[in-house]
Amino acid sequence: MGKLQTLSRGLRYMAAHPLSTLRWAASVSGARPKAAEVEAHTDWHELVKPHRLPFEQFLLQYGLETATPPRLMDTSPQVQSLSGFELYILATLLRCLQARSVVEIGTYKGRTTYNLAANLADGGCIHTLNYVDPAAKREFVVGEMYRRTPLESAVKTILANSMEFDFSPWHRSVDLMFIDGNHSLAYVRKDSENAFRCVRPGGIIAWHDVDPTHPESTAAALGACQQQGVPGWLIEGTQLLLAVQPD
Repeated sequence: MGKLQTLSRGLRYMAAHPLSTLRWAASVSGARPKAAEVEAHTDWHELVKPHRLPFEQFLLQYGLETATPPRLMDTSPQVQSLSGFELYILATLLRCLQARSVVEIGTYKGRTTYNLAANLADGGCIHTLNYVDPAAKREFVVGEMYRRTPLESAVKTILANSMEFDFSPWHRSVDLMFIDGNHSLAYVRKDSENAFRCVRPGGIIAWHDVDPTHPESTAAALGACQQQGVPGWLIEGTQLLLAVQPD
Protein backbone atom coordinates (compact mmCIF):
# COMPACT_ATOMS: atom_id res chain seq x y z
CA MET A 1 0.00 0.00 0.00
CA GLY A 2 1.42 3.39 -1.02
CA LYS A 3 1.93 6.26 1.37
CA LEU A 4 -0.83 8.35 -0.25
CA GLN A 5 -3.31 5.50 -0.03
CA THR A 6 -2.42 4.87 3.61
CA LEU A 7 -2.83 8.57 4.41
CA SER A 8 -6.17 8.68 2.60
CA ARG A 9 -7.51 5.72 4.56
CA GLY A 10 -6.28 7.24 7.81
CA LEU A 11 -8.05 10.52 7.13
CA ARG A 12 -11.27 8.71 6.22
CA TYR A 13 -11.12 6.74 9.48
CA MET A 14 -10.55 9.90 11.55
CA ALA A 15 -13.50 11.62 9.89
CA ALA A 16 -15.77 8.62 10.57
CA HIS A 17 -14.53 8.01 14.15
CA PRO A 18 -13.72 11.40 15.71
CA LEU A 19 -14.07 10.26 19.33
CA SER A 20 -11.82 7.25 18.87
CA THR A 21 -9.27 9.50 17.22
CA LEU A 22 -9.41 11.94 20.14
CA ARG A 23 -8.90 9.12 22.65
CA TRP A 24 -5.90 7.81 20.69
CA ALA A 25 -4.42 11.32 20.41
CA ALA A 26 -4.85 11.81 24.14
CA SER A 27 -3.07 8.56 24.97
CA VAL A 28 -0.01 9.31 22.84
CA SER A 29 0.34 13.06 23.28
CA GLY A 30 -0.76 13.80 26.84
CA ALA A 31 -3.77 15.71 25.54
CA ARG A 32 -6.34 13.61 27.43
CA PRO A 33 -7.98 16.57 29.27
CA LYS A 34 -8.60 18.41 25.99
CA ALA A 35 -9.91 15.27 24.28
CA ALA A 36 -12.26 14.63 27.20
CA GLU A 37 -13.53 18.21 26.97
CA VAL A 38 -14.32 17.86 23.25
CA GLU A 39 -15.97 14.49 23.82
CA ALA A 40 -18.10 15.93 26.63
CA HIS A 41 -19.12 18.79 24.31
CA THR A 42 -20.21 16.23 21.69
CA ASP A 43 -22.10 14.20 24.28
CA TRP A 44 -23.91 17.37 25.41
CA HIS A 45 -25.15 18.07 21.89
CA GLU A 46 -26.37 14.50 21.57
CA LEU A 47 -28.19 14.81 24.90
CA VAL A 48 -30.10 17.97 23.96
CA LYS A 49 -30.71 17.10 20.31
CA PRO A 50 -34.23 15.69 20.88
CA HIS A 51 -35.15 18.76 22.92
CA ARG A 52 -34.30 21.48 20.39
CA LEU A 53 -37.22 23.54 19.12
CA PRO A 54 -37.61 26.90 17.31
CA PHE A 55 -39.39 29.49 19.43
CA GLU A 56 -42.17 29.97 16.86
CA GLN A 57 -42.90 26.25 16.97
CA PHE A 58 -42.96 26.29 20.78
CA LEU A 59 -45.61 29.02 20.71
CA LEU A 60 -47.71 27.12 18.17
CA GLN A 61 -47.36 23.82 20.03
CA TYR A 62 -48.80 25.28 23.22
CA GLY A 63 -51.29 27.66 21.63
CA LEU A 64 -49.53 30.75 22.97
CA GLU A 65 -50.21 34.13 21.37
CA THR A 66 -50.28 37.74 22.41
CA ALA A 67 -52.25 40.73 21.19
CA THR A 68 -49.56 43.17 22.29
CA PRO A 69 -45.88 43.13 21.32
CA PRO A 70 -43.24 42.74 24.05
CA ARG A 71 -41.58 45.83 25.45
CA LEU A 72 -37.80 45.67 25.86
CA MET A 73 -36.09 48.19 28.12
CA ASP A 74 -32.40 47.29 27.76
CA THR A 75 -30.90 44.76 25.36
CA SER A 76 -27.34 46.06 25.36
CA PRO A 77 -24.74 43.27 25.60
CA GLN A 78 -23.82 42.40 29.16
CA VAL A 79 -21.51 39.74 30.56
CA GLN A 80 -23.25 36.96 32.51
CA SER A 81 -26.67 37.96 31.26
CA LEU A 82 -29.22 37.07 28.60
CA SER A 83 -28.94 37.91 24.92
CA GLY A 84 -31.39 40.29 23.30
CA PHE A 85 -33.22 37.38 21.68
CA GLU A 86 -33.51 35.57 25.02
CA LEU A 87 -34.97 38.71 26.62
CA TYR A 88 -37.45 38.94 23.74
CA ILE A 89 -38.51 35.32 24.33
CA LEU A 90 -39.16 35.79 28.05
CA ALA A 91 -40.95 39.10 27.47
CA THR A 92 -43.14 37.47 24.81
CA LEU A 93 -44.02 34.60 27.14
CA LEU A 94 -45.11 37.05 29.84
CA ARG A 95 -47.35 38.80 27.31
CA CYS A 96 -48.82 35.46 26.19
CA LEU A 97 -49.54 34.42 29.77
CA GLN A 98 -50.77 37.89 30.78
CA ALA A 99 -48.47 37.26 33.72
CA ARG A 100 -49.10 38.92 37.06
CA SER A 101 -46.89 36.70 39.21
CA VAL A 102 -43.25 36.05 38.25
CA VAL A 103 -40.49 34.56 40.37
CA GLU A 104 -36.83 34.90 39.37
CA ILE A 105 -33.87 33.14 40.98
CA GLY A 106 -30.65 35.04 40.28
CA THR A 107 -31.14 38.80 40.13
CA TYR A 108 -27.54 39.93 39.57
CA LYS A 109 -27.71 43.53 38.27
CA GLY A 110 -31.39 43.18 37.42
CA ARG A 111 -31.24 43.59 33.64
CA THR A 112 -33.53 40.61 33.04
CA THR A 113 -35.79 41.68 35.92
CA TYR A 114 -36.07 45.16 34.43
CA ASN A 115 -37.19 43.80 31.06
CA LEU A 116 -39.63 41.35 32.62
CA ALA A 117 -41.20 44.04 34.78
CA ALA A 118 -41.99 46.01 31.63
CA ASN A 119 -44.13 43.12 30.34
CA LEU A 120 -46.23 42.31 33.40
CA ALA A 121 -49.98 42.62 33.25
CA ASP A 122 -51.48 45.51 35.21
CA GLY A 123 -50.93 45.03 38.92
CA GLY A 124 -48.31 42.33 38.35
CA CYS A 125 -45.24 41.75 40.49
CA ILE A 126 -41.84 40.09 40.16
CA HIS A 127 -40.23 38.53 43.21
CA THR A 128 -36.53 38.22 42.43
CA LEU A 129 -34.22 36.24 44.68
CA ASN A 130 -30.46 36.71 44.93
CA TYR A 131 -27.89 35.26 47.33
CA VAL A 132 -25.10 37.61 48.38
CA ASP A 133 -22.12 36.13 50.19
CA PRO A 134 -21.29 38.59 53.00
CA ALA A 135 -17.60 37.68 52.70
CA ALA A 136 -17.45 38.28 48.95
CA LYS A 137 -16.31 41.56 47.44
CA ARG A 138 -19.30 43.49 46.08
CA GLU A 139 -18.62 44.88 42.62
CA PHE A 140 -22.26 45.62 41.82
CA VAL A 141 -25.54 46.43 43.53
CA VAL A 142 -28.18 43.72 43.31
CA GLY A 143 -30.92 45.00 41.02
CA GLU A 144 -29.13 48.23 40.15
CA MET A 145 -30.65 48.29 36.64
CA TYR A 146 -34.26 48.71 37.83
CA ARG A 147 -33.65 50.72 40.99
CA ARG A 148 -34.86 54.33 40.85
CA THR A 149 -36.91 53.64 37.70
CA PRO A 150 -40.72 53.77 37.28
CA LEU A 151 -40.74 49.95 37.20
CA GLU A 152 -39.08 49.48 40.60
CA SER A 153 -42.46 49.38 42.35
CA ALA A 154 -43.33 46.19 40.44
CA VAL A 155 -40.22 44.38 41.77
CA LYS A 156 -39.73 42.84 45.19
CA THR A 157 -36.03 42.13 45.81
CA ILE A 158 -35.23 39.29 48.21
CA LEU A 159 -31.68 38.64 49.43
CA ALA A 160 -31.70 34.96 50.34
CA ASN A 161 -30.26 31.55 49.50
CA SER A 162 -32.64 29.65 47.23
CA MET A 163 -31.47 26.34 48.69
CA GLU A 164 -32.93 27.35 52.06
CA PHE A 165 -35.72 29.75 51.08
CA ASP A 166 -39.38 28.90 51.75
CA PHE A 167 -41.29 29.06 48.45
CA SER A 168 -44.50 27.58 49.86
CA PRO A 169 -46.49 30.87 49.79
CA TRP A 170 -46.24 30.79 45.99
CA HIS A 171 -47.22 27.16 45.40
CA ARG A 172 -49.45 26.72 42.32
CA SER A 173 -49.76 30.49 41.81
CA VAL A 174 -46.81 31.63 39.67
CA ASP A 175 -47.26 32.36 35.95
CA LEU A 176 -43.57 32.14 35.04
CA MET A 177 -40.53 31.14 37.09
CA PHE A 178 -37.06 31.89 35.77
CA ILE A 179 -34.05 29.96 37.11
CA ASP A 180 -30.67 31.64 36.62
CA GLY A 181 -28.96 31.42 40.00
CA ASN A 182 -26.29 29.01 41.26
CA HIS A 183 -25.53 26.59 38.41
CA SER A 184 -24.34 23.62 40.47
CA LEU A 185 -26.21 20.33 40.19
CA ALA A 186 -27.61 20.51 43.72
CA TYR A 187 -28.91 24.07 43.37
CA VAL A 188 -30.51 23.63 39.96
CA ARG A 189 -32.21 20.45 41.15
CA LYS A 190 -33.58 22.21 44.23
CA ASP A 191 -34.62 25.31 42.29
CA SER A 192 -36.34 23.10 39.70
CA GLU A 193 -38.25 21.18 42.37
CA ASN A 194 -39.49 24.46 43.83
CA ALA A 195 -40.40 25.77 40.38
CA PHE A 196 -42.62 22.80 39.60
CA ARG A 197 -44.35 23.32 42.95
CA CYS A 198 -44.84 27.06 42.41
CA VAL A 199 -45.89 27.36 38.77
CA ARG A 200 -49.62 27.11 38.11
CA PRO A 201 -51.08 24.75 35.48
CA GLY A 202 -50.38 26.24 32.06
CA GLY A 203 -47.57 28.39 33.46
CA ILE A 204 -43.97 28.20 32.29
CA ILE A 205 -40.62 27.35 33.87
CA ALA A 206 -37.50 28.74 32.18
CA TRP A 207 -33.88 27.83 32.85
CA HIS A 208 -30.89 29.81 31.57
CA ASP A 209 -27.31 28.71 30.80
CA VAL A 210 -28.34 25.34 29.43
CA ASP A 211 -25.25 25.01 27.27
CA PRO A 212 -22.08 22.85 26.93
CA THR A 213 -20.21 24.91 29.54
CA HIS A 214 -22.89 24.13 32.14
CA PRO A 215 -23.42 20.36 31.93
CA GLU A 216 -24.73 20.21 35.51
CA SER A 217 -27.42 22.83 34.78
CA THR A 218 -28.41 20.87 31.68
CA ALA A 219 -28.59 17.54 33.51
CA ALA A 220 -30.56 18.98 36.44
CA ALA A 221 -33.07 20.87 34.30
CA LEU A 222 -33.74 17.98 31.91
CA GLY A 223 -33.81 15.56 34.83
CA ALA A 224 -36.47 17.64 36.59
CA CYS A 225 -38.60 17.70 33.44
CA GLN A 226 -38.26 13.95 33.03
CA GLN A 227 -39.18 13.35 36.66
CA GLN A 228 -42.33 15.44 36.22
CA GLY A 229 -43.18 13.78 32.91
CA VAL A 230 -43.01 17.16 31.16
CA PRO A 231 -41.17 17.87 27.87
CA GLY A 232 -38.28 20.30 28.20
CA TRP A 233 -37.53 22.39 25.10
CA LEU A 234 -34.17 24.03 24.38
CA ILE A 235 -35.07 26.99 22.20
CA GLU A 236 -32.86 27.12 19.11
CA GLY A 237 -30.29 29.91 19.10
CA THR A 238 -30.49 30.36 22.87
CA GLN A 239 -29.44 28.90 26.23
CA LEU A 240 -33.07 28.84 27.39
CA LEU A 241 -34.84 25.61 28.31
CA LEU A 242 -38.63 25.94 28.63
CA ALA A 243 -41.25 23.67 30.18
CA VAL A 244 -45.01 24.16 30.45
CA GLN A 245 -46.69 23.00 33.66
CA PRO A 246 -49.41 20.50 32.68
CA ASP A 247 -53.02 21.06 33.62
